[in-house]
Amino acid sequence: QSIRREMSCVDLVSATFSRDVLAVRSLLKEGGTDINQRDAALRTVLMIAAYQGDQEIAWTFVEAGADKDAQDQDGATALHIAAREGHADVAHLLVSNGADISVKDNRGLDALRVARERGHTEVVEILDPEVAR
Repeated sequence: QSIRREMSCVDLVSATFSRDVLAVRSLLKEGGTDINQRDAALRTVLMIAAYQGDQEIAWTFVEAGADKDAQDQDGATALHIAAREGHADVAHLLVSNGADISVKDNRGLDALRVARERGHTEVVEILDPEVAR
């Protein structure tokens, strides 16, 4: 049972990296996969999807109950990662589904500050409605 669950988690990570949404959905439907399983750097599959800018897979994980505010070893959440990479669509998805925009990483930065540092104006507008006006 334990080995099967671990293999299922490995498969989920692999499917996420491969951007194979059908495999992701199939693995989640089968059950037995811990959607919030972490790798050695404490990253979750939602963080991987955010890094890749894969809105469809990110939505699949959010819909399946992924922890939107989980933090990796650097204190970054999926929202921090989407902000850092400039993936506005994923940032919007996370915020509109309840991701906490006030979480700070290990450097003391929230996702808005990360987006500003990287010059990702579209993400800044999502995280700071005052800017969008």
